[in-house]
Amino acid sequence: MQTLVDVGSLPPSRQKTAWSELVCERFIALDLSQLTLTGKDKIGGSSQGNLRLSRVTSGPQEVMRRADRVGDEAEPFLFVNLQTQGDCTVRQGAQGGQLSCGDAAVFVSHRPYKLAFPTAFEQMVLQLPLDSAIPYAGQIDNAVGHRINAQGSLASTMSALEMVLDENAAGAVEMTRSLLAIVFSRLPAITSAGIDITRERALKLIHEQSDDCELTPTTLAKRLSCSTRHLHLAFGGTGISAGEAIWCARLDRAAERLLAAKTLSLAQIAWDSGFASSAHLSRRFCARFGQPPTTWRKQFQQG
Repeated sequence: MQTLVDVGSLPPSRQKTAWSELVCERFIALDLSQLTLTGKDKIGGSSQGNLRLSRVTSGPQEVMRRADRVGDEAEPFLFVNLQTQGDCTVRQGAQGGQLSCGDAAVFVSHRPYKLAFPTAFEQMVLQLPLDSAIPYAGQIDNAVGHRINAQGSLASTMSALEMVLDENAAGAVEMTRSLLAIVFSRLPAITSAGIDITRERALKLIHEQSDDCELTPTTLAKRLSCSTRHLHLAFGGTGISAGEAIWCARLDRAAERLLAAKTLSLAQIAWDSGFASSAHLSRRFCARFGQPPTTWRKQFQQG
């Protein structure tokens, strides 16, 4: 493992700046606060392609992934953080917990999160593309921010990965698969609260992106980092499917534009609202509102 920064080797005037710059650039766009260095602060790193493993040793600090930083990266990442010394309070979204030595937590880069270290600590941080965890996509919503017991095989697999990552690409990939299998096998079962959170996030995203003609249940699940099965479970019992929710949002948006933009053509409204054509909009509109969009528009204009 290569030493990326050793604060003790730097002049005091450079220590905090060098530490902050590396922490915020080594992983993803982050922010630091309440930083207290110990003089023994170090970051070591190993990598293989887009797979990175770091060992971070430092003093009290808070590390934040703010909402305005989300989206800075070209692709989303999954993080597995293993606490090897000290304590850490973790939170992502509504989920959080307290990590002690031998505990782990999972985070995703496309949502805000916060790590708070009240005392000196050491963590191992595995960073990999979120697509690497596709087999566990249905569990990611339930995983983020939770404390995971890393004693035994999880901790030993992380340590073994650290030893082979720089030199054995095939071994590192296989070891990463094993590590993910262990992580997701130790999560609590998907709860109704987790299902509710997924549905709320799905509805928010549908409202924001319904104009995107590429938005389907499949792409929606991918943008939410969950499986299509998990997405369908989230809408189960609501009387409407994820696909129907998308079309309803598009029709609502088209209806608003029909009234607000009186001179806008039906073809333009269809395109702006996520429909393939004006004929496509008309078919959907008639099925929901009982009349063609042009008739509906004239009726309200006359009223």
